[in-house]
Amino acid sequence: MISGRLLVVAFCLCCRLASAQQVPDQSEGARSQDQKSGNDFFTRLDRGHDWLYLRVQNWTERLDARFVRDDSTMKPVPAAPFRISLESDFVERDGKLKADADLDVDIILRLPNLEDRLRIFVTSDDVEESPQLGAGSDQNKVRVGARFNSLRYIDFDVGVRLQGLPVAFTSLRFSRVYEAAGFDVQPFAKVYLETHDGFGVAGAVTVDRWMSRWLVRSSSYANWR
Repeated sequence: MISGRLLVVAFCLCCRLASAQQVPDQSEGARSQDQKSGNDFFTRLDRGHDWLYLRVQNWTERLDARFVRDDSTMKPVPAAPFRISLESDFVERDGKLKADADLDVDIILRLPNLEDRLRIFVTSDDVEESPQLGAGSDQNKVRVGARFNSLRYIDFDVGVRLQGLPVAFTSLRFSRVYEAAGFDVQPFAKVYLETHDGFGVAGAVTVDRWMSRWLVRSSSYANWR
């Protein structure tokens, strides 16, 4: 009788162990399915990002290509990285739900052929050309103006920065590239004036050296306002 009970208990334990071994397989399959779904989502997100970036870049290149001189070749158009952000708020007050959304778009835009043809430039670089400012900066607003370079290595700019109320600016910039012993040295010095922020002086030195397929760069920048 005791041996019969032991056999029953042993059988139940075997069934329990078998079922316990099957549970991890099922949970592992569920985790694998969830992971696959997550990967599919991020894959679609990356494809959408690439599609939108290519459309913006193609539009920028086609726009700049319209201003290529008949007797010259088209200058390459730098990449136009951009950032799109949407900030939303939901506030419940006095039993009423209020929703607010803020869409922000930043883009770094350069049109070299338009600048060369009409002496007009469109850029989203700040007037002091500070390296820490890029897509997403609050000061990264589009600037439009005219550029005059009657003197070699010196550009004189005048234009407006487009934001709430247009801000007028003017600047005088010196820039040149020196080549020596395999190094490219590019200094620049700039004085500028904005109706909003006043007078300022900026300067920088960039040293480049190509080593096989690698570019080694050292850059220093200073700005006084």
